[in-house]
Amino acid sequence: MFRPLVFLTLIFSLSACSLFTPNQNAKPVSIHWEEPQKLYFSGKGAGAGMALMSTMGPMGMAIGVAIDEGIGKDIAKAQAATGVSIQELFSTSAPENSFTWIAQQDAEHADFSIKRIEFKLVRGGKNDATAVHIKLVDQRDDVERSITYPDDIANHAAANFPLEILKKDGVKTNQLLTEAFEKIMLLERP
Repeated sequence: MFRPLVFLTLIFSLSACSLFTPNQNAKPVSIHWEEPQKLYFSGKGAGAGMALMSTMGPMGMAIGVAIDEGIGKDIAKAQAATGVSIQELFSTSAPENSFTWIAQQDAEHADFSIKRIEFKLVRGGKNDATAVHIKLVDQRDDVERSITYPDDIANHAAANFPLEILKKDGVKTNQLLTEAFEKIMLLERP
């Protein structure tokens, strides 16, 4: 009776070890942040700038840009109040070597540059529905590929929240960023 128990324990132990073998497809990944904590907004100011340009000239366009800058700062301030940096959100959403599409490639190493994180009004959205757009560059084997979320995600409608909520509730901003980072990591590249 003692021997079958020892035998089963040995078999279970050996099979458990095989479950924890390192990922053979893991490849080194470097992430570069062009503007680590900068969040942009695009929407309200552009329209106002065009309208003001007809009466004020280039000064009207500058006022429109300033409106969007102010809204972007409001969103960034609410996000910063959560105490979680954008890089931390990215790291928890996309641990190193989690890029599905890197494992499918023959490249030895991958470099990514996060170029811009921008919040934009959703066309036809109600209550100034706003979604996040992320632009990054994938550099492998001396070839650059641009990736834009949500445009490069097939059959995916990015989550959104009303602009007024994003300007006050950084947790909602973090939700949008986390979803975007997770989707980018699961993206399958040709």
